[in-house]
Amino acid sequence: MICKRLFLVAVVFHAAFVLKANTLTVNSLADSGLATLRDQVASSGAGDTIRFAVTGMIVLTSSITIGHPLHVDGPGPALLVVDANHVDRAFITSGNPVCISGITIRNGLA
Repeated sequence: MICKRLFLVAVVFHAAFVLKANTLTVNSLADSGLATLRDQVASSGAGDTIRFAVTGMIVLTSSITIGHPLHVDGPGPALLVVDANHVDRAFITSGNPVCISGITIRNGLA
């Protein structure tokens, strides 16, 4: 009976996870503020996707922490740069699956 209950909980959790995924859009190259990369990461939930309506360079003043599974889909590495400004890493993840593509990440410290 315990196995059946655990399986049911896993199926319900998986269904909720799949249904919850949203797409958020970055509309600003600023480091902070409304519709920035930092704002959209903070607003995102597990399994969400972040896309970009802007191209250019985002210069960070501190790392962006991603604490849940997330997809960050840039417009292409020649079109969008995330510059860590030699301050720290650009992104810090907590071991969850994070997929970052279509972005050039530079000037971060390991």
